[in-house]
Amino acid sequence: MQIQDYENQIDSLRYDHKKNKNVYDQYESGVDLSSNEDDEQAREHQRNKDYVEVKVKGLEEEIKKLKAMQVVEQTNINEIQSKINQINMEKNLRSTNRVKKELNRHEKYMTPNKV
Repeated sequence: MQIQDYENQIDSLRYDHKKNKNVYDQYESGVDLSSNEDDEQAREHQRNKDYVEVKVKGLEEEIKKLKAMQVVEQTNINEIQSKINQINMEKNLRSTNRVKKELNRHEKYMTPNKV
């Protein structure tokens, strides 16, 4: 769930022009952002672009960490499920053996003696 939220944030930062309004407005107005280092709009655009890049990288790192944690959690779940299955199998085997012994005992006492 959290991974999906992070992926949505990344998409929003990269593609949602309403959240990145400065970039969108400057692009729409035709401002040449690369022409003048002293231009305030160019600096604002660069700050916004840097923020988006850093934020996206941070979110991508968090996604990697969460996916690694999911793999570990799934491995742990699989190990636990395997142990539960083995315990159930042993329980069923013991139950089957007990029933067999009981049947053998009944059979032993219920069969007539041969003369």
